[in-house]
Amino acid sequence: FLDTIPAANSIMNNRLLFYENFEAGFSKWTNVGGWGLASHNHYSSSSAATESPAGNYNNNLNASLTLRNGISLSNIKDLRVSYWCSYKLEKGDYAYFDISFNGVSWQNIASYTGISKMALREHNIMSYVGSNKQLYLRFRVVTNSSGTNDGFIVDDIKVTNLEKRIASGN
Repeated sequence: FLDTIPAANSIMNNRLLFYENFEAGFSKWTNVGGWGLASHNHYSSSSAATESPAGNYNNNLNASLTLRNGISLSNIKDLRVSYWCSYKLEKGDYAYFDISFNGVSWQNIASYTGISKMALREHNIMSYVGSNKQLYLRFRVVTNSSGTNDGFIVDDIKVTNLEKRIASGN
């Protein structure tokens, strides 16, 4: 998949390296803590992923959804991850987006708490890549012992390589 985005005196090609909308379930993911499909508050199609599919999340929860196989990072120029998410998290409860290049050591890229409607989140992670050849993604929800809420919902995860090319005639 290749998007062409016009920009001043150039053309930007956005190469899709990975896409997940959870319509096929969790076959690409390792699910710890009971993640399931949400048919409410999704961005596209008919479902999204949530750590609390049956209602509010539990106290003292540590749930993670981890991509099983790494995404190849060959010929990467400008690596970006985007996803749509919403959340209703009590004070002291957090959702995290993490990346790894070996599936073992993780780098936190974003954390969320409080309340947010479904919104697009975009992260340029090129500064983390270095000479790494694989990218793993993980979403986590960690809660404390007081109070619960609806939780975290994520949908339409994309990993793209933005390539800049000069337009012809310039």
